[in-house]
Amino acid sequence: VPWVLAFFPDQTSAPQAESLVDAPQSHATIAPITSFIAFGLFVSIFFALTRAATTTSIRSPWELTPAHFFAIIAVTLCVFLFHLIVTRRQSPLLFIMCGLILVGTASILFPLGFGFDGFVHLATIDHILAHNEILPKTPYYIGAYVPMVLLGKTLGFTALHHSYAFVSPLLFALALFGAGTFFLRRSSIFGSATLVTLLAIPFTLFTTTTPYSISMALLLACVFLLASRVVDPSVKITPIVLLALAMLCIHPIVGVPLALCTILVLIISSPQHILLSHFAASLTLLVSVFALPAILSLFSGQSLIQTFSHWSLPPSPWPFIFPRPLDSTLDIFYTIHALLPWGIIITTIIGSTLLAKKIGIRALYFLLFPVSLLIASGFMRSVSVPNVIAYEQDNFSIRLVELAILFSFPLLTLTTARI
Repeated sequence: VPWVLAFFPDQTSAPQAESLVDAPQSHATIAPITSFIAFGLFVSIFFALTRAATTTSIRSPWELTPAHFFAIIAVTLCVFLFHLIVTRRQSPLLFIMCGLILVGTASILFPLGFGFDGFVHLATIDHILAHNEILPKTPYYIGAYVPMVLLGKTLGFTALHHSYAFVSPLLFALALFGAGTFFLRRSSIFGSATLVTLLAIPFTLFTTTTPYSISMALLLACVFLLASRVVDPSVKITPIVLLALAMLCIHPIVGVPLALCTILVLIISSPQHILLSHFAASLTLLVSVFALPAILSLFSGQSLIQTFSHWSLPPSPWPFIFPRPLDSTLDIFYTIHALLPWGIIITTIIGSTLLAKKIGIRALYFLLFPVSLLIASGFMRSVSVPNVIAYEQDNFSIRLVELAILFSFPLLTLTTARI
């Protein structure tokens, strides 16, 4: 969709945000009606999901999804978009409810959670609450455990266990709306309708609350703030730097690329020494290609020559499609997953070409950062990490592709907003 919308003509002037006082009388009448309808539909979706929820053994939570859920969610999004476009007003509560329900659907249907990681991290938080420490102490994960421990001490064990699954989806919704809106305003674009289009992207990264999902939600906020700095150099960099440093204490696979991207933005937002800035920005992009594979190689005791002598794209799920009977739903998701790396490259090329005149040639370094992560993911495939199950060895490579997608969000937002 962004590729198609990118070729629409630019608006001659950015639409100005209207208040209900200045808006036409019809808008003032429609706003509370559409807002009330959208809110009621969101509530009905939530209750429909909670009534279908179970804690018994199931193959997939989507087996429990009521048939009318998809119809209601489609009508709800249409009403919500109509409300945003017609009234030209921000609707934080409705947007956050929309993001929370879309991302948290699986957690509502199956409240026990998914996978082993969620249980382990929640048990760790319980242990810290009970004993005030956890051994062995590591520099990472602590950035996720400390807020959860403080939340547990404030709300208590029971409340923490009931709310834990929704921490990551809520952080995602807050980050997408708050930081995304800030970025759009710095880009002289108004309205949340543009951000709603991003909800069409699958967000399974944020379904289960783990240090990785928390760090990805905060990364989304930080990426939008960094993009705001690129578009508007007057944006304060200190809070962004502090957030980037905090990310290193949550998850290093997320924190290291974010730290490099922050350095890159600091370089390209400095107007002095243009040639030196170009050199330093190019060097930072080069380092971002090799940094994580090198760190992981040193951690696993593997030689750097062995790591960087082989490169390949992340594993394609297509081989799993053909040996079995056709499953239209699964095969669509497998195909989308396989095409994501190419989608990042195409989006970056088109978006960079279209936006170069608007935000300056040096901003292209920021737009090319996702591509550097994609290249790094190819080197990560040759790293063999000790004490990790064989089928998860490729997981580190796939995570870099996921990071590249999130780093592309500002570009997707700007190109979509052109319409």
